[in-house]
Amino acid sequence: MAKFNLDYYSGENFYSDGDIEKEILKIVKTQGNYESMENVPFPVLYHLSRVRENILNWYPFQEDATCLEIGSGCGAISGLLCERMKKVVSVELSKQRADINMARHERVPNLEIWVGNLNDMVFGEQFDYIVLNGVFEYAPGFTEGDQPCETFLKNIKRLLKPEGILLIAIENRFGLKYFAGAPEDHTNGYFDGIAGYPDNHSVRTFSKGEWERLMEACGFSYHRFYYPYPDYKFPREVFTDESLKEQKYGLPTWNFTKYRMALFREGQVAETIQQDGRMDYFANSFLIEMSRNQIRADKKVLYAKMSTDRDRHFSIATTIEEQNGEKVVVKQPMTNEAKRHLQNMQNKQKDYGSWSSLGIKAKGDAVVTPFLQEKSLGQQAKQAIYEHNVEKVKNLISTVSMLCEKNPQQLGTVIS
Repeated sequence: MAKFNLDYYSGENFYSDGDIEKEILKIVKTQGNYESMENVPFPVLYHLSRVRENILNWYPFQEDATCLEIGSGCGAISGLLCERMKKVVSVELSKQRADINMARHERVPNLEIWVGNLNDMVFGEQFDYIVLNGVFEYAPGFTEGDQPCETFLKNIKRLLKPEGILLIAIENRFGLKYFAGAPEDHTNGYFDGIAGYPDNHSVRTFSKGEWERLMEACGFSYHRFYYPYPDYKFPREVFTDESLKEQKYGLPTWNFTKYRMALFREGQVAETIQQDGRMDYFANSFLIEMSRNQIRADKKVLYAKMSTDRDRHFSIATTIEEQNGEKVVVKQPMTNEAKRHLQNMQNKQKDYGSWSSLGIKAKGDAVVTPFLQEKSLGQQAKQAIYEHNVEKVKNLISTVSMLCEKNPQQLGTVIS
C-alpha cells in the first residue's frame, strides 16, 4: 500500500481548481470513466488523461533508482514513475490533490505521498532522480528571497545524489504558440510571458537562454533540452536538437486552449524557423535534463512519438535512439494489450520473409529496427500530391505495380 505523510501539512490548501476536484476524486474512487462524460471539463482531462504520461513514458530511467516527484498534483505521472523505478516520493502542497493521487495509487507499494511545502521538508536521503512536471514556474509564489527561482533550484540540487538527474518540464515563454495568439497558460493574458510578466510577480517561465544561465549559476554543468510538442502537458512528440533538424516540427494536433487567436499558421512559420536552425528557441515547451556532471547512458533518445491516445490495443511509443554509435528505431508497448500488436508485427515480418533482410530484432516486448533515412513510398506520394506533381505520382504508381508483380507478399512492408 502507498504511504501518506501529513507531518508537514499546514492545514491550508494553497491552490485548487475548485469544486471540480471533488468530482475528480469521485471519478477516481468509483473507477469511473471520464471519457464517457459529455463535454469533459478541462481540469478532468488535464488531471486524468493518459496522454499526460507522454512527457516521460519514453525516458530511459534506471530501474533500481529512487525518485522525488515535486508537485505531483493529482498523480498524472506518479503511477508511471512508480512503474519505472524502485521508490517514488511524491510531494504536493494541496491535500485535496494529494487525496486524489492517493485514491488513484493506494495499492502501489513503492509510493509515498508527502503533503506540504518542499522547502520545509526533511527527507534524510538524496535521490537518483528529481522530477518537476509543470511546477518550477510557481517558485516565486512559495520560495522567499530576492532570487526565488535560483534559491529553489539550489534547494532541489541538495536533494539530488552527486550523479543524480533533475528533470523539469515547463513552458517556454518564447514559445511560438504565444506569438501566434495563445494566451499565457498561467495569467490567461496575451503576450504576458513574451513581455516578461510586467503585471505578475508570482509566476515565471523562461526562455532557453535564461535556463542556460540559471543552470550555470546553480552549478549544473551538464544539461540536455528536449522539446515536447504541442507542449509538455499533452505531448504527442518529443524532439531534441538533433531531431529538430531532421523531423518536421508542428504537426496538426489538438488545441485545448481557450480564447486562442490564430494570428498566423503556426506550422508554416515553424517550418521557416526550423530551416534557419532556430526552432529550439521557439519550441512551445521544454523538458530539461540536468546534472552536476556529464550523464553516461547506454543509449541516447533523439526523438519520441507516443500514441497513448489510441485504443489500448494499439498504444505504442516509437523512439529513434543512438545505441553504440548507430541509430535504431524502437517500438515498445504502452499497455499490456499493445504487446500483442507488436507481436503480430513481428510475426507478419517473419511471414513475409523480410525479418532478417530489414534487420528487425525482438528485444523483450519491443521491436528494434535500423534507422532508415529514406522516405517511404507513402510519404513520397503525399509530397507529390501536395506539389501537384502528376508525373511523380504516375512513377510511384508504376513502382508499386512493379513491386506487386515481383513479390506481392512484401507490398504492405514496402508501402508503409
